[in-house]
Amino acid sequence: MNKKTLTILIVVILIFGGALGFLFGMQTGKQSADENLENVVGLIFPKPAEEIFALTGKLLAVNGATLSIEIRDPDDYLPHVDGSEPAKETRYASLMTDTKITLINIGKLDAVGNPEMTSLKADELTIGETITVRSDTNIKDEKKFDVKEVEVVKY
Repeated sequence: MNKKTLTILIVVILIFGGALGFLFGMQTGKQSADENLENVVGLIFPKPAEEIFALTGKLLAVNGATLSIEIRDPDDYLPHVDGSEPAKETRYASLMTDTKITLINIGKLDAVGNPEMTSLKADELTIGETITVRSDTNIKDEKKFDVKEVEVVKY
């Protein structure tokens, strides 16, 4: 092999090696940046708990002993940079015979500063108001569940 051919071969190998090294470095850097970004986002916007025993949402309907509630999807917790609304879900809360329904009136306080609390019946709930339902079981992903307590807060 002459000197000129050997020089061209070495230059081609160096260019090819440099290109492979560049591509490998870009891929490794992207993976590292993605992992770092995921860690930072996780610190600012932590994932919701795996177990949720209370949900708050808008009362859509009362059908017998079942409350239809529109809630924000617990898995859609990150901000929407495009300005779109968070995903909503409809859940169905079943009232039991021992379910407590309480109206908490923040506008009326007693001498100690506690809000007035009044017991309600299911037919006294108003469609469109915000309610909180509580259960003894994990209801994070449940579409239908039993509730032990319903709270309506009036301001």
